[in-house]
Amino acid sequence: MKQLRATYTVVTPMFLGGADPRAGQVGFRPPSFKGALRFWWRALAWSEVVEAVRDVPSALRELHRREADLFGSAAGEHTGGQGRVLLSADWQPEGTVTADAVRSAGRGGQEDGIGYLMGQGLKGRNAVPGGRIGVLVSFRPGTGEGDRKDVERSLLTIGFLGGLGSRARRGFGSLTIAALEGDRQLDLAPPRNVEGLRTALATLIVDRAKERPPYSAFSARSRVDLSLVGGSAAGVHAAVGGQMQELRQALGDDTRRAREAADGKKPDQPPERSAFGLPLQFYFKRDRAKVFVEPAVRKEDRMDRRASPLLIQVHRFEGEPGADQFGVVQTFLPAQFLPRGKGIRVQVPRKAPFDFPGFSPPEALILGYLDAFTGRRTMLP
Repeated sequence: MKQLRATYTVVTPMFLGGADPRAGQVGFRPPSFKGALRFWWRALAWSEVVEAVRDVPSALRELHRREADLFGSAAGEHTGGQGRVLLSADWQPEGTVTADAVRSAGRGGQEDGIGYLMGQGLKGRNAVPGGRIGVLVSFRPGTGEGDRKDVERSLLTIGFLGGLGSRARRGFGSLTIAALEGDRQLDLAPPRNVEGLRTALATLIVDRAKERPPYSAFSARSRVDLSLVGGSAAGVHAAVGGQMQELRQALGDDTRRAREAADGKKPDQPPERSAFGLPLQFYFKRDRAKVFVEPAVRKEDRMDRRASPLLIQVHRFEGEPGADQFGVVQTFLPAQFLPRGKGIRVQVPRKAPFDFPGFSPPEALILGYLDAFTGRRTMLP
């Protein structure tokens, strides 16, 4: 069997749940990594597939077929069974840390920037503050060079732009690839500096679809920025959280719209910060009113979330001992926000909802947020 072995460094606290995350357990299972691998494989594959097939519905069916053939599919699907990629993994965690300790590490120059990125869902959870993850990918006999190359691209991209665990899109559980060995198709070494990362991304992400993808994938609209660099992972992570928090506080109309909904009046539109993902919740202390902003779908559709199109990673650039630098890499993957014909719902408990069919929040909000980092460097225009 041909194999690839990737080694990753855990750069920021990783919230991976064990059997009972609420009891403070942490754990790592290979399916968690395989899920991330499949995400980045789909993000990279879309441009090639839609270019070959042309129409979107056929391209989605072809993409699903290729993914099932390569990674396997669940029982009950027409092509159910094990795929061509076999994956095993091991990790060496560096202890555990509480969510409160992670939150307090971000306090300083930015007011609780890490706490803002954490949100409310990690209370009572423990995290792994650092360590290493080793992943062994084995290919079944007969797996073509093209498929092996695509998996290699995905392994690298995780270590350039991604992470694992809860709130990974907000920079937690960031992974930097330290080594990739085995039956390689690409002549790419893990970058040790900013220019190395720029060159690597330009090599990996060449074909980009012209039209907006139906899911989070690379296209001509995508953008990757190195927003800031510093000597501390927690420091740069907190700074980017502070910047995002400032943007939220500046969106006064969002609070007005939520207040109107709480008072039984239909706002002119949903809150703009929906662009960063759904659901959202507003809480007003004076009367304890709660307002929820979520996809306007039926319960049986089981689609009550829309993940953020903005992915944050804290990347480690290895230098001399004690001289590592850490950069915040932000990847914007604009795509169709919700399925065609669906919209956003502003809901107050025990009251009739306000629906906004077909509403898509403005991408300009995220682009303006990215542009606000004065020292930013574009890694992928």
